[in-house]
Amino acid sequence: MLEKEDGRAKEIGWCIKMVFARKFPEFSFPEAVRKLMNYMLENPHFIVKPAFSEKEIITYPDLISITGLTIEDAIKLLKELVDARWVRAKISSNVPMCPKCESLKLVSHLVCPNCGDANITSGSVIKHLKCGFSGFISDFKELDEFVCPNCETKLKIDELGVTWIVPGIQYQCNNCRSFFESPKIEFECLNCRNKFSHHEAKIFSIYEYYLNPINLNIITEYTGSFTDLINALAVKGWEIAYPANLYGTAPSPHTFTFNFKYKDLINCVVDVIYSPIGFVDKTHVLNFISKIVELEVTHKLIIAVPEANQEAKETAELSGIVLIEAKTIEEVKEKIIDFLERSVEELSKEKVSAEIERISRLLEGL
Repeated sequence: MLEKEDGRAKEIGWCIKMVFARKFPEFSFPEAVRKLMNYMLENPHFIVKPAFSEKEIITYPDLISITGLTIEDAIKLLKELVDARWVRAKISSNVPMCPKCESLKLVSHLVCPNCGDANITSGSVIKHLKCGFSGFISDFKELDEFVCPNCETKLKIDELGVTWIVPGIQYQCNNCRSFFESPKIEFECLNCRNKFSHHEAKIFSIYEYYLNPINLNIITEYTGSFTDLINALAVKGWEIAYPANLYGTAPSPHTFTFNFKYKDLINCVVDVIYSPIGFVDKTHVLNFISKIVELEVTHKLIIAVPEANQEAKETAELSGIVLIEAKTIEEVKEKIIDFLERSVEELSKEKVSAEIERISRLLEGL
């Protein structure tokens, strides 16, 4: 662990311990990365979602708005962030792609699966079981009655399901006159004019992106999200390790988001757990417990961003861990300062009470 003195903290002689062993990735657009990461940190449920446009086919309008990049540079940025494991990619949809030129600019055609003709129509169908004739409802309609055009039998309502049925919406080919439930889908590429069936089409996966909670510490270091928090506590006499590598009996350290120390009174470990999809759950709490079990600390705090489920809250409470929810990183900083200040106040009250009790015992002995 290396030690670095922050300018403001240096004035009062307190040391802020920070880990610099890891190196930040070299992004092509570092300022755009900071803008996007800050936005994601302040909007935990934000997901970079794709959209379709006539010009680019696939675009990311929110990403372009946040970073100011072109769509080409924005996609390059997303790739770099995925490679760095700062964001996670999840398939949003799969679309057909031309197997010849790999273009996404396609037009689809619905054709008869029997003869391949495109002259098809659809509608509600009646099937007369007695003679086997099938046709659209309009074929059977005669004034206020249904009459089979093939055998001229009047269809009675009380015989529905017995002598005639209504299968629902079906298609009919006007070329070969066959009925079918689903037409065959064929594609035509607008780029190379290649025609192919949906079985021959290549699949192109479209992704959406969200912040990877595993790398929250390095992301907040890169963006400087906690700089003002560290400065605010340092001037009040707190010693801060960020991120904090604490050793127990195992040879490898346990990493926390923060370790706050105040004189010899408070030794607090904090994990800021970020869950952009779903909730902070029991598993997160159990992982925190596994790290603190062999450490001598006075206060244990989890900040769940943006929320934790009930099972996580109950597990934390049973283990003597304080779990606080925060909607944004700004709120995280507020909650941490409030928790630490209340902890100091409570210790001060306990110290005063203990002193009063000691004096009372002395007076009783006189």
